Amino acid sequence: MQLKPMTVLSSTLKAVTCMLIFGSVAAVSTAQTSTNSSLSNAACLSCHAKTIPAHGYDASVHKSLTCIACHVQDESKPVAAADAGKKTCIVSYKAMNCGSCHATIAQEHATSIHNGERLPVACSRCHANIHTITSIKNDKVAAARLCSQCHEKESAYFTSVHYQALAKGNKDAPTCTDCHGNHAISKIDNVAEGRVFHTQACLKCHGDSKMMARNKVTNIAPETYFESYHGKNVRLGYPEKVAGCADCHGSHNILPAKDTASTVNAANLAATCAQCHTKSSVGFAKFIPHAEPSNRSKYPVLFWVSLSMNILII
Repeated sequence: MQLKPMTVLSSTLKAVTCMLIFGSVAAVSTAQTSTNSSLSNAACLSCHAKTIPAHGYDASVHKSLTCIACHVQDESKPVAAADAGKKTCIVSYKAMNCGSCHATIAQEHATSIHNGERLPVACSRCHANIHTITSIKNDKVAAARLCSQCHEKESAYFTSVHYQALAKGNKDAPTCTDCHGNHAISKIDNVAEGRVFHTQACLKCHGDSKMMARNKVTNIAPETYFESYHGKNVRLGYPEKVAGCADCHGSHNILPAKDTASTVNAANLAATCAQCHTKSSVGFAKFIPHAEPSNRSKYPVLFWVSLSMNILII
């Protein structure tokens, strides 16, 4: 059977068209592959070496990753066939997503105060530069300095008894993250939720008898607090009505009672109490918030008064 000339021409044109289309697709596919999955760090640094020094990246925590582990190609914007083979950044990249590796941390950050509408704090704000970043894990001094870059109003921490101990190498001394956490940071107010937070934050260390023993710090405060009027109200569910630890001792500016700048120094007690008890006087401030009625040697008068009252009650 002999084919008609028009039929042969039509078939030939279709074949040529298919070959051209296949060739274009193959070119785009090759360009995408060469600029994405097979692209080496060396290829990227051949252009970006001025802004990303190789020695810095090789010493960073990300040194085991390739550039394209973070800089992922946006497949919705394919490479034009005409640009295939060009030595230039001809592909488009998606916005970096730290959560693709750090999923748990990203989830914690998503619900934290640092992801609020008023003042969102992106990963790179604390963890910059990501190409040369080194780990500060377990480095409490570095953590405090990092936080202070934004929270300069809390610089009193650097003169506190906590930082003084930390600077001397005491790993038990708290830094910002010991109280506030790393990524799941909640908003702190000074009513019910806030008082529960800072009371629990203080108890985490001061309620640890072993930690307090090795640092020669009494751990009687947690026990006596919850036996006091203040603590009993907290236990009953009304923390907003009474003072918590930070209301008296301060939060970031904590100093020994003997320090004249301390909020619990004898000369400052009346003013500290006056924050809640507006008519507070020197006499009122003689109240013993962490008294031990059973400690006869330290509180003899209180011991005998307490014993007498118990006898009368019985």
